[in-house]
Amino acid sequence: MRNIIPATMGGLLLALSTFSSASADTALDLWAQGKYEEAIASGLADKSADGLSVAARAATTEMSLHAMPCLECVRRAEDLSRKALAAEPKAAVPSFCLAAALAYHGRMVGTINTKPADIGSEARNTIEEALAAHPNDARLMSAMAIWNFEVVRVAGSMLSRIVYGATMDRGLALFDQAFRLSPNDTLMNFQYGMSLAAYDPDEYRSKIEAAWGRVVAARP
Repeated sequence: MRNIIPATMGGLLLALSTFSSASADTALDLWAQGKYEEAIASGLADKSADGLSVAARAATTEMSLHAMPCLECVRRAEDLSRKALAAEPKAAVPSFCLAAALAYHGRMVGTINTKPADIGSEARNTIEEALAAHPNDARLMSAMAIWNFEVVRVAGSMLSRIVYGATMDRGLALFDQAFRLSPNDTLMNFQYGMSLAAYDPDEYRSKIEAAWGRVVAARP
């Protein structure tokens, strides 16, 4: 049960933010309509940091909608997130998207094929830099929480604590902090439940059910 592939879910939606160019606005509208391929194409055509951010957002959302494993989708979400971060380093949305894609990637390939360092380096650095620039961003806090969960899942509790400073308790505390800022955030509740289910669905069953209950009750 530790290598759970994300199920079909509409929950992986990122909050809307203000974009400057008309093309980026168009891409964001397409994303909001569920037209993810069109949003990606429009965002890439815009060639701005805002447009690339929408493309990363759309690719990450689409990645979450596959009931069956789609490694190509995960890799595209990673690639577009990196391109958006290259255009605007430390930006919150693509930082979260990259962290989410790396976590999905790790769950997909499984514990045996995932090195702790793969999760520990790029994802942690990306999140920490973004958090330094956006210290009150609840989704970035949740991304750091997910990083803790994933490192513990891959490396085990002892090694992850000693080498990486990652623990389940720290991840849970970060999510608590994030939920205090945004308790009904659909994406955070979805990812919270998914991350705990990937680690131990029996131990965290009540937390998973409560989080996904909030997702189901949320406005579509």
